[in-house]
Amino acid sequence: AKKQRRKRIQLSLLSFVNVLRVNIRNKMGFLITIATFLICFCFETWHFIDRRSTLPRWPDTLEEAKQFDISPLRPIDYEYYTIRMNTWRRNEQLIASIDHHSQCEGVLMIQVVWCDEEREPPQEVLNHVSGKVVVEKHTINSLNERFNLQHPSPTLGVLSMDDDVIRPCFAIDSGFFKWTEFPDRMVGFDTRLHVEKNGQWAYGYLSASEATNSYSIVLPRYSFIHRDYLYLYYNAAPRMIIDTVTTKLNCEDIAMSFFVSSLLGGKIPLLADYWAVKTQIKLYTEKGGISSSSEHKLIRDKCVDDFAIALGIKHGDTKLTASEAYHGSYFGFGDEISDRHFTNDKVLSNRKRRFLESIATAKSGGNFETFVHDLVKDARSPAEKRGLIKNTSAWRKRFAKS
Repeated sequence: AKKQRRKRIQLSLLSFVNVLRVNIRNKMGFLITIATFLICFCFETWHFIDRRSTLPRWPDTLEEAKQFDISPLRPIDYEYYTIRMNTWRRNEQLIASIDHHSQCEGVLMIQVVWCDEEREPPQEVLNHVSGKVVVEKHTINSLNERFNLQHPSPTLGVLSMDDDVIRPCFAIDSGFFKWTEFPDRMVGFDTRLHVEKNGQWAYGYLSASEATNSYSIVLPRYSFIHRDYLYLYYNAAPRMIIDTVTTKLNCEDIAMSFFVSSLLGGKIPLLADYWAVKTQIKLYTEKGGISSSSEHKLIRDKCVDDFAIALGIKHGDTKLTASEAYHGSYFGFGDEISDRHFTNDKVLSNRKRRFLESIATAKSGGNFETFVHDLVKDARSPAEKRGLIKNTSAWRKRFAKS
């Protein structure tokens, strides 16, 4: 317990240092930072003692996890989030992604999940100029490790992501601020679907989701998730699921999406606004990933069916049911609860206020599409210059075969 308490205190101190770095040039921001730190520090100390008096450990079974109350958001959690970036031997893409995301105002820390014991992380990552990057070196090469927090996250909001996808900072906030309203739900940018046929469940790609205008899964390659769910997954997810992810080197995204839905009685994840989802920028890689395997679809089909059974979301009152995705608007994408995105302001943080004002201005001016286009253009420009955006002139110079 003392060791955990020290980690909590270190977490609060780390939050203070990182937020201070962001606001040091602004006098008012500096004072707000000091006040926020004191509030968070006192809350963490009280919260730790209170939770440990009633729950001396993290749940280690699924049923216990379903009874666990996740931590309530603190003032800092309405303003900032932590990125957990999974990577594997794509250093150029990793550096480009860190360079981009470290500039986002809401990013307090970037945790790089490094599972490659044969190679060392690049110095550009270990000593990144932003001061926001922490490299977690894992001794197990498993996709489960992306959910295994070895370094305390300074925020309860975690953006789980892969190293080869970026979005404009403003678009990321669309998902983040929705998550702050509904922190018990995952909020993602990638829709996928479970497909039922003859009693069996199978995996539906994006094409299936778009063809049916429905979804029931989001991918942690770009999703907001409560920090507690990472601990709960690693401690309480059925062993069969953990072992399958490790041995197949696949399906961790299905596992986490289903796991959180299971804890919530079958509720599906939420989605960022439609316009934000469509701002994805893919960084080019020469070698195909695990999805290029000929067995990829068969493995994922079995994962969907087996995991749904193990987590109790295939039958009964907690059965996972797909929801309509697109409602004919740039906003309100996904489950209907998302319609409350602009009205359910439990805590209207300074950043969220500015975000909403920018949205309102762009909409009232009748140039919202141009507004989004410019966001994407600015976000992709550095990667494009590096030749990491496919079918651009810089890319052709590097990779196109003569």
